[in-house]
Amino acid sequence: MPQIHEGSLIQRCPATALREFASDAAKSADLPSSDVSNSIDKMVSSLCPVCLNVIKAHLFEKGGKVLIEKECDVHGYFLDIYWSDVSLYKRFIKYFNDDRKLSKLAADQKGCPLDCGICDNHITGTLLGNIDLTNRCNMTCPICFANAGTNCRDPEISEILAMMKNLRAEKPVPCQAIQFSGGEPTIRNDLPQIIEQAKKLGFSQIQIATNGLRFAESLPFCKLIQQSGLNTAYLQFDGVTPEPYIFNRGRNVLPMKLKALDNLRKAGLESVVLVPTLSKGINDHQVGDIVRFASKNLDIVRGVNFQPVSFTGRIDSEEREKKNHHP
Repeated sequence: MPQIHEGSLIQRCPATALREFASDAAKSADLPSSDVSNSIDKMVSSLCPVCLNVIKAHLFEKGGKVLIEKECDVHGYFLDIYWSDVSLYKRFIKYFNDDRKLSKLAADQKGCPLDCGICDNHITGTLLGNIDLTNRCNMTCPICFANAGTNCRDPEISEILAMMKNLRAEKPVPCQAIQFSGGEPTIRNDLPQIIEQAKKLGFSQIQIATNGLRFAESLPFCKLIQQSGLNTAYLQFDGVTPEPYIFNRGRNVLPMKLKALDNLRKAGLESVVLVPTLSKGINDHQVGDIVRFASKNLDIVRGVNFQPVSFTGRIDSEEREKKNHHP
């Protein structure tokens, strides 16, 4: 009998990172606007989260949520939340627009989503390209969505350059913004060179998603990264007291966050986005305090991007259900 799994079980190496839900969304956004009042019940293409083979999946509505179920011949049955609010999903679908198709696509070799770049299942271009530079990390956060720290090789700089060229080659509109993530991208000693290459290719917005520890440790490193062409630091920032960090990160790193902000300010960076991971009962009561903190640091903080505890990664499914904010 196939084993039953609830929730995604595994994250992939950066060189082969296949964002399952993004792939599902790209392939399943075929619901016409006239159907948005109906119940969600359709078949889409998806991936087995273990072997990454393309398999059929079923999207359906239950309990006010959109669920996804699928079965791999080898690894069994999987059930997970696709959208936590069915009304929001239907609202999203209303604005789907497919009147313009990309004319510059990635070569079809292994088939979507195993090739690098956008295939002809995608209608619109890339607004923000995301490249995982490493799966290594200098923290072991209990809630890590990427399950960072597993044994994966880092992509070579030549591979990263090829990915960036793919993004810039999209037509009719090339990708303008790129974010480097991981793992922890500041671990790579060649990060300045990667940022420089992105700038040379014409990206107008270059970001890194970071826990900020290395920025806190070294002002010279902050200056080097700023001079390389970084536009924005997308900084993990869970609250204004120690407690959220102890739960989310395993230790109090608030002093390191404040030091990172100070060093980035001194280095001349003009844009930091604070990124709190909200956990129910842990830091959701600090939403206002985080916004007020940002408002007091408007010389460098340009926004706050709240995100819930992820549906994937290191946190187990039972704990994820308790700490997430879906109904």
